[in-house]
Amino acid sequence: MLPLPAMLPQGPAYAAMRVAFYGPSRERAQRLADLLQVGAEVCWEDSRSVAVTTLVARRSAWRVLLLDFASDQYVQSADLARQLGMLVPDLPLVAVGTSDHDQANAVLAALRAGVRDFIAGDASSEDIAITLRRISTTPANPVNRPPLAPAPPREARVILLLGARAGLGVSTLAAHLGALARKPAGPAPRVPADDPQVLLLDLGQPAGDAALYLGVRSEFHFADAIHHAARLDATLVRTAMVQHESGLTLLGHPSCVPYPPQSGTMEPLLDRLCALFDTLLCDLGGLSPEQCPAALLRRADETWIVTDQSIGALVSLDTLLEQLERDGLRDGRLHLIVDRFDDSGGIDARQIAERFELPLIATIPERLQTLRASASQGLLLHHDHPRDPYLRALGPLLARIGHADAGPLQPSSPWRHLASRMGLSRWKTK
Repeated sequence: MLPLPAMLPQGPAYAAMRVAFYGPSRERAQRLADLLQVGAEVCWEDSRSVAVTTLVARRSAWRVLLLDFASDQYVQSADLARQLGMLVPDLPLVAVGTSDHDQANAVLAALRAGVRDFIAGDASSEDIAITLRRISTTPANPVNRPPLAPAPPREARVILLLGARAGLGVSTLAAHLGALARKPAGPAPRVPADDPQVLLLDLGQPAGDAALYLGVRSEFHFADAIHHAARLDATLVRTAMVQHESGLTLLGHPSCVPYPPQSGTMEPLLDRLCALFDTLLCDLGGLSPEQCPAALLRRADETWIVTDQSIGALVSLDTLLEQLERDGLRDGRLHLIVDRFDDSGGIDARQIAERFELPLIATIPERLQTLRASASQGLLLHHDHPRDPYLRALGPLLARIGHADAGPLQPSSPWRHLASRMGLSRWKTK
């Protein structure tokens, strides 16, 4: 055990504090010590020569155990965390990650192994000190029952996108709205400006469509978020959840998962997400009300129902509204969007709204061919057609979300988007 000088905030509570860093790299332990500077010690325990049982025997020498979750080490450290959880379930464990591209996988491995907290590779001295202060002063819990992080009062707006039936472009709409609704209007946000403000819940069917259109993929999924809801905080959101280049955060299902879980366990997750984001935009395209998570339907501030002018879609819309009324969910939160609108299509959008007694909030023109052309290049529409009528029609919806900037994003290479998407299991240009 090699002591390394380190620093925590000054004061008697931290003057003698010692933490142990368990991993194969003395250099990483030294970098952590350099960040903390003075006022406490980082004691490096070499995982190549110090057995877990020996480490446990020395635990009286330090108050918190830091595990090395670098990209080349996190699998082994996850196994160590599980062993420690069985031997000493009240031991405070903290994972120390890196700032490389594999950090999200390290975060997920740490969560699944039962680690209480995570220090990101790009964390500041102050962030690390706050984490260690909280861990060292919180009564220890078993690793399988993490303490509930404090949550601010619910403030996020929850907006659902629900299709009258499958195949109406709901996921396409959700992806574009999410990417454009990236700058909050009005009062200053609750979290720092560099933290994500908009979350797109990609829960529709087929699974993963919104992620496909955005050209992102993630190893941290909706089921993981439900299981680890008590641990969700801004750091975990930033490190575990995938972010689009626009700043939009995405949380969804892998394509192999058929439907969102039908369980009351979603309520704690919604509480956490509403505390961490300004807007929750939920893609429920392709789901019937029975398949939608009940907690989301109850929690929604607004539900936007998407239809088109076709007879099949209008018949499905009538059935959908009957189901919502039967479940006590047909109320003033429901609004209508007429997508793929064609002036020569017969019935007018306002006539549809009047017929079904729903307020019409947007009429989006038929632009399927243009959308498909952009998608085939791995791009959203505003990357190469920033003044397209489809995008102009989104203005009223972006205003309702509460985000003022609906301008085009900076152009980016279509090849990078295409390469990202080719890693996914399906290619779809709905």
